[in-house]
Amino acid sequence: MTRPLKPGIGGYILDVDFLDNRKVRRIKDACGAQAIGCLIYLLGNIYKKCGYYMRWNDDMRFDMADCVGVSDCAAQELVTKALQVGFFDRAVYESLGILTSVEVMNRYFMATERRKTVFIRQDIYDLLAEKNRNCRRTRG
Repeated sequence: MTRPLKPGIGGYILDVDFLDNRKVRRIKDACGAQAIGCLIYLLGNIYKKCGYYMRWNDDMRFDMADCVGVSDCAAQELVTKALQVGFFDRAVYESLGILTSVEVMNRYFMATERRKTVFIRQDIYDLLAEKNRNCRRTRG
């Protein structure tokens, strides 16, 4: 019996220079040290659930705030800053209410290279690919 297909991935690599990333540092400077935990929480949820994106709504804001121990306002402020500095793609968020980026999508593609089937939302892919020609699409 085969395992059912899941859209997410079981783990992801956090770059050793994550804390040196200028975007991460700007978010941390604006939102405080708890921003690091929030960013890791967001990335974990993105990769776990859909693989390369996450819908940002009131429920997700509550879940992150509750899990990381920040207020709802602080959670929203962090996402707003992450969009402002380009950690997440603003155009995708404004059109679809989704948190993702070219880097997140490329990391997902690398993690799923050996899968026979990869499900990609064409609307998200198109918005990201028009900005960055390095956005690689494998199968799907």
